[in-house]
Amino acid sequence: MIKKAVLAGLCIAALALAGGCGEKEDTAENAAQQEMEEMIEEVRTAEEIQTVKEETQEAQGEKNQTMDRKPTAAPAPAATIQPEIQQTMPPTAPEELTAPSSEAASGNQKEEKKEIVQKASSGVSAWELLWEINGDRRGNKLLSKTSLDSALALAGMAASDEAKRDIEKFTGLELDEDALKSWQEALNTDTLRSANGIFISDQYTLRPEFAELAGSLGMTAQEYTSLQEGQNLINQFVNQHTDGMIPKIIYSADSLQNTVLALINAMYFEAEWGFEWTEEKEMPFYPSDSEEVTANFVYTTFDKYYEHGGWYGVKMDYKDGRYSMYAAIPMDDEAEVRITREEFEAVFGYAGGEAIVYFPTFTYEVDMDLVGVTAERCPGAFRELTGLVENGAPSIGSIYQKAKIEVTKEGTKAAVTTGILATFSAQLNSQPAVIKFDHPFVFVIRDNETGEDLFTGLVNDPA
Repeated sequence: MIKKAVLAGLCIAALALAGGCGEKEDTAENAAQQEMEEMIEEVRTAEEIQTVKEETQEAQGEKNQTMDRKPTAAPAPAATIQPEIQQTMPPTAPEELTAPSSEAASGNQKEEKKEIVQKASSGVSAWELLWEINGDRRGNKLLSKTSLDSALALAGMAASDEAKRDIEKFTGLELDEDALKSWQEALNTDTLRSANGIFISDQYTLRPEFAELAGSLGMTAQEYTSLQEGQNLINQFVNQHTDGMIPKIIYSADSLQNTVLALINAMYFEAEWGFEWTEEKEMPFYPSDSEEVTANFVYTTFDKYYEHGGWYGVKMDYKDGRYSMYAAIPMDDEAEVRITREEFEAVFGYAGGEAIVYFPTFTYEVDMDLVGVTAERCPGAFRELTGLVENGAPSIGSIYQKAKIEVTKEGTKAAVTTGILATFSAQLNSQPAVIKFDHPFVFVIRDNETGEDLFTGLVNDPA
């Protein structure tokens, strides 16, 4: 091809030099010039094709080298690759202005709520209260610190700054509107329902600030004109929100004498086991060294049990996976059934192998006066509630809690209600281990997602 180009060039030069020849030579000259121009055009076309080929090969070589380096550069714009798609796609907002996805926002809210509930665990331990309430160890006990905290937090929102700090320390909750909203939202699920109510005598008027707070938390104060009406309203609320397990907390209308208002929390828990027990059978249970009663037991095999510090532990999951019952029993059936929160948690830090577990079914209910154990650890709660009502500053006079639990082969039902009455006269192995819960033991029903212990119990006699 290069030789042809050189030859063409020489021919054109020769024709130019022969420009002064006669007219006879013009036709031959023109024909030769046209032929030379066509040859030159052919050469140029061939050279362009060759150049494109070389550039393409060079670009491909660079692309291959780039692919070998696996860069993180963005791909070519969609308009270059798929112009028809680019035209139909809506413009994208700048990255810093793009709103987070609903899933991401939901996840953040979930974590925030979880944090708030976990903080509540830093308050006074339910175990500490349970052992003081247990006294001489006779009888079954069941306490819900969660319910107590919910009612106390409402009272705390009407307290002075000093009293509020005491209540925050006791409950582990931050006493502001947003935190209380998150607390209530975190507690309420399909398995657990928690509700708060305010019941006020018609002789008093809520302060607008407290009424507004109550409204933001989904509460409307119910007014009563007589002690009997107050008793009926409160008991109806409790019965409704415990699914009938606890029909009343106010046994006598006279107990509302001198009461300005009542702050009530009611909780209801219901869940099926996430595994199957065998049929019930009667077995002996030993409340003490010298006592024996007959109780109904169910049993099954677990993949693992827990063992530490002289205690056996068993974790029994409910069907939804979020909640579990954790039960611990002394290995020595003559040992005292007393354990701290830290010791209880430590038991479940050491897993053993397979275990055949015998567990009693039981139903019991308890009534507790919580004024003493609360006042000792949270004296600020019993100071004047200056932000509660317009006409005066009452203080907490009574704190009652009633709880009931039913544990069967199918699952667990538990309910609790806490009532705070504000008045103007306040008071202050290689083989499966065999674990038989056939003497006094303790348990909690826990929300595994938040770590909140909803119910804490001691079984001295399931019969």
